[in-house]
Amino acid sequence: MASVIVVDDHPLARRAASALVRSSASLELVGSAASGAEALELAERLRPDVVIMDVRMPDLDGIETTRLLLSRLPDVRVVLISTGMVGDLPPGITDCGAAGFVSKQDLTLDSLTAVIDGRGRTAQT
Repeated sequence: MASVIVVDDHPLARRAASALVRSSASLELVGSAASGAEALELAERLRPDVVIMDVRMPDLDGIETTRLLLSRLPDVRVVLISTGMVGDLPPGITDCGAAGFVSKQDLTLDSLTAVIDGRGRTAQT
């Protein structure tokens, strides 16, 4: 079972992604964070297998948080999520090291596990 942290500055989106993770037999929600700084602290403490990360957050955005997180915990798989599509997102999304990207509109258990397992959309597409 893969341990997961959900990171999103919007409480409703964080709860929805957390509920999605809890609905899976192969994923275990171990924490959630409302900011990039909180995500870094939580990830270093809990050492999750997967981090579901919102791209657009105030202060430390998901792209920079992903870079910092992977420099400290290189084996973590980061799945970026956002309301936009890849082409509409900040330039760093393609080279921050994330395992992939799923738009929040398309965030389902299937799309999430596809990226986690390396079968889904990558941030480079």
